[in-house]
Amino acid sequence: MINKYLFCSLLLFVLMTGCHPAPIPVPDSTSAPSATVQPTMMSLLTEEPTQTKEILAEDNFQIGNTHPEQSFIPNTSPALFNNKIGDMYSLYPQAYPDHPGYEDPAEFADRIASHGLKWMRLSLDWFDGHEAVETGAYSAFEVHPQQDAAVDALLEQGVAVNLALVYWDETLDEPVIPSRFANETDIGRFLDYVRFVVSHFKGRVQHYSLLNEPNIGVDTQQFVAPQDYIELVRRTVPVIREIDPEAKIIIGEVTPLIWPNSIRYLEAILESDILPIVDGLSWHAAGWSSPEYMAEEYAAYLLLVPEIIKKARENGFEGEFWATENHWRTAESAHPEEYDGYTPVTAAKYLARGIAWHYGQGFYVGLAENLEHPEKQPVIENSCTLFAGAEPIEITVAVEPAIENLQIFSFQDPEGNTLIVLWINSIAQEDDVSVPATLTIQDGGFTSIIGIDVLHSVQQNLDFSEGEDGSIILSNILIWDSPVVILAQP
Repeated sequence: MINKYLFCSLLLFVLMTGCHPAPIPVPDSTSAPSATVQPTMMSLLTEEPTQTKEILAEDNFQIGNTHPEQSFIPNTSPALFNNKIGDMYSLYPQAYPDHPGYEDPAEFADRIASHGLKWMRLSLDWFDGHEAVETGAYSAFEVHPQQDAAVDALLEQGVAVNLALVYWDETLDEPVIPSRFANETDIGRFLDYVRFVVSHFKGRVQHYSLLNEPNIGVDTQQFVAPQDYIELVRRTVPVIREIDPEAKIIIGEVTPLIWPNSIRYLEAILESDILPIVDGLSWHAAGWSSPEYMAEEYAAYLLLVPEIIKKARENGFEGEFWATENHWRTAESAHPEEYDGYTPVTAAKYLARGIAWHYGQGFYVGLAENLEHPEKQPVIENSCTLFAGAEPIEITVAVEPAIENLQIFSFQDPEGNTLIVLWINSIAQEDDVSVPATLTIQDGGFTSIIGIDVLHSVQQNLDFSEGEDGSIILSNILIWDSPVVILAQP
């Protein structure tokens, strides 16, 4: 069982506060991208930059460092290994060129690739049932040419597709009681739709995720009782496997795990017998919470995730974890049901943290963001380049003096570089806040070390020394309230 103390504390707090043509090959995430498209990470960091930036104060990375500060220039999707970072997009408007949300397929794919994303979570329909009901846009056994073109254009750019299998049925009346997919007729129609979609996209779609936020919308088409969702998974997986054995199947996709309802729903899945038959387990991250808003729930989430991983593995799950719909809203993206009090800068800092923290768990990281937001765009693009092909590793890094709320993760990229990512996980400030410290890396053998600021797109060579035991010592390093990447090259 998931730790009941965490769950009960979270529940109590919430109660108290009220709160087509021949298939196009799918991008291979394990193979190297074309080396002729963009420079490698090594050349990216050593080439003479096209420009320099003076954004922060002097001594941005290391007190007394006299090396020049340079711009960090990110890469685009075709040049990157799989960074496991993606976003979400409904393809419903793509079916109607006169729809205000329509985007030319090639331009759409170019835009996504320009940010370095390596996968997109798509849906042929609206993601949520209320949108289908309000617009009368129910699911149909049809894929429009422009939707096909959008998928193909993404694949050509090296961006894989995670297609959400949602099915909004115009024959159903609301309220739907007691639950969607509680009878054989309803299940049968969904399986027919799955057969149609998977047959159409066979060889082009890499992942299928089963429904979206099935734990909400009681009495509507969206809500599926946990036991009915589990049975639907059991019935749907063999259908997809028969048609496209290479496709991966993701389940869950519950609302943010800052809500007791979401935790209970995911716990039911964790305790079921379906985990060994699927390839991915997904939930919608910690929503818009942070150390400054719903702080207790946010802190509980950081402790809850390792328990979820442990429970899933114990119950036979061998697949990948997905934390999707990471986003932090500002007044520019106000939502009636979500907190939007972050400033553009603090939202960008929390986004940078969210990407790094979940990537540090080895997860696929999904966003629900405006990719062109001025402050967030660099965070997304820089993270996509820095984490491309990087895998979590365990190395010993001592930090003196001890820093409260320090978060630190380490990775190795395909070129053999070691990446150490660290930040102070306190309330993000509008102005940059830092604490000086000495870092000792027990695993030495580095010839150069570079500091990279994800938020401000700047980099600087760092001074270091070697200890008597062969360790690497970085003195007077500044640790900020947004992630900095220390890239050590062998």
